Amino acid sequence: MKRLLIAILLLASCHRPIEVEKVAVREEYRALSEWEVLELALILTESKGNPDAVGKTNDRGALQITPVFVAEANRISGRGYTHDDAFSVEKSLEMFSVVQSHHNPDSSIDRAISLHNKGAAYSARVKRNMEIVRRMEAARKAVVDAYGN
Repeated sequence: MKRLLIAILLLASCHRPIEVEKVAVREEYRALSEWEVLELALILTESKGNPDAVGKTNDRGALQITPVFVAEANRISGRGYTHDDAFSVEKSLEMFSVVQSHHNPDSSIDRAISLHNKGAAYSARVKRNMEIVRRMEAARKAVVDAYGN
């Protein structure tokens, strides 16, 4: 413990910046599908990515799932989702997929947005966030490419 403290003090007294070694990214780049862009934009719109978010009307999770939405996912799928499952991003996306597959079999982006939350202002916000997700995706690609595939 004493040696660790001495080492920390010596490093802290050093006035030159610590060089950070580049860490190889062990990921091969795969572009997001337009549907994945939509899902991320909905998450950004609904909760800013917070899986623990709770809305004013008890909507929950990253996608702000309501009890009615859970009931619809269960009706369609015969599964036993609970409202607490909305706090899991994976389960929320499963429920979203169940409802969308049933009511939006053609995977229309506009229909998907409308099914999740009606209103022109909401749709415009989601579409703006889709553009943000696309820009972040381009940045992610640049990071992956910078470290080589």
